[in-house]
Amino acid sequence: MPDARTFEASRGEALPVAENCRELAGYLARSGAATKARRYLRSGSTSYLTEEEAEWLVAYGVGMDVDLRSEQEARVRPDRLAEMRGVAYANVPLYLSNLHDERLMAMADPDDYLTEGYYEMLANREAVREIFARFAEAPDGRCVLFHCAAGMDRTGVASALLLGAAGVGTRDIVFDYACSFARPPEVDAVLERRSAREGTVETLCRVMRSALAAIRTAYGSVHGYLASCGIPEDAIERAAERLLR
Repeated sequence: MPDARTFEASRGEALPVAENCRELAGYLARSGAATKARRYLRSGSTSYLTEEEAEWLVAYGVGMDVDLRSEQEARVRPDRLAEMRGVAYANVPLYLSNLHDERLMAMADPDDYLTEGYYEMLANREAVREIFARFAEAPDGRCVLFHCAAGMDRTGVASALLLGAAGVGTRDIVFDYACSFARPPEVDAVLERRSAREGTVETLCRVMRSALAAIRTAYGSVHGYLASCGIPEDAIERAAERLLR
């Protein structure tokens, strides 16, 4: 396992611990600044971390863990980072189930099923408000890790809102989201329409674009949506700025 203090992940690359654990770094914001590493990590469940992996993440800089799973999920499969000294833990359920559960996916049209689920998450204003409160209060110099079960849907929505608040464009938000389902070069090929045929990644990219378009139509911007959730302006700014400074 590489040295956590010096490890650097490229854009969209998974870290060598946890499931689907990635940086939100390397995306250009409207201000011209690029999102920075070791500010936020998005991830799948941390319940299966070994002691060595949990210690690696703490050495990497994780000082806060925001668990987006339901209370039942968190109770049945406790979060390993919650046990770590120096890590502040909060369980903030954004949605009550794993939308990418294979049994559920097999019975549904992904376009309709996932889009509806994402809209329901966005309607959970109390959870979104608490998530951003946690982001805003995170200590400087430490990294915030937020996760659900697979790091795809609940984590993907939270990532989209955070990147959008920081002024990152739709293309990069969709790229970040889709890297949960394919390697970065494949995602780039899809987004640049170099992919030869319609497939799962194209469908999922369409779902996230739809959610972002709905936010823009209803609220003008991600920032406008977050404000409508009752999140104070200074909290939105603090959460977004720590990604850029």
